[in-house]
Amino acid sequence: MAFKHENLKKNKELFECADNLYHLIDTLLIVFNQSSNNFRPSRIPKYKNTFLYLFNTSIRHYKSIDLLCQEGHGMSALILMRSLLENLITTKYIILNKNPNELAQRFEEYKWLLMRKQLKYWKTNKQVESKKLQKSILSKEPEILAKVKEYKVNFKVKNGLSTWSGKSVERMAEVVGMSNEYNLVYRMCCLISHPSMLGIIQEVKRTEEYTYFSSDPSYCNIITNMILTIEYMHTFLSVYNDLFELGKKQELDLFLKKYKVGF
Repeated sequence: MAFKHENLKKNKELFECADNLYHLIDTLLIVFNQSSNNFRPSRIPKYKNTFLYLFNTSIRHYKSIDLLCQEGHGMSALILMRSLLENLITTKYIILNKNPNELAQRFEEYKWLLMRKQLKYWKTNKQVESKKLQKSILSKEPEILAKVKEYKVNFKVKNGLSTWSGKSVERMAEVVGMSNEYNLVYRMCCLISHPSMLGIIQEVKRTEEYTYFSSDPSYCNIITNMILTIEYMHTFLSVYNDLFELGKKQELDLFLKKYKVGF
């Protein structure tokens, strides 16, 4: 608690800025939900519906990163930062395409390929805790395999896919003009998301003679994380406002103006 109190005091303006953006998120959500009858899945294009799911997940990432940074766990927050940035790259890749509905459909239907990967586990594992669940999943095998076949035909997929789009995250970032974010931020986040000495060594205190291992909070990556998270979330909000004509461009522009002056 002592660290959090000192951290909030030391980075007061930054965390207040994050709170202000969160209030702006709530404002746009209220406007959207009050007009929910106009935004039913059956009434909006597929790509807008897909955006809502990505946006909803990203809001949760945003708040979680904020909380982790408040507590002094900036390095751990990078794991969520990676997911937040990938959501933003995916969103732009879909909505900026000349056929956004087709890409959105491909994004959603990719679930069948993921489910097929799980089939192998349920078919070969004889020690699963729930036989009932195993039976239920395996009963869907014909449907899953049929959907996978349909997916490959519809989207002209010949080989296996590592991502839903058939392109690497790096390539998608390049297409939407986010190569800098990928190389400078996404790669850094991957150093923590995946085991690597370049990543895990950053939170270890070392001298010429000793190495100190501790789970204590630290100021490592807090400021950078919060600045980037605020910027990414503001971009999400701008897209949200434009796609659904929520009428909050003035508030978003005002926030950005104040934010840039402060940081």
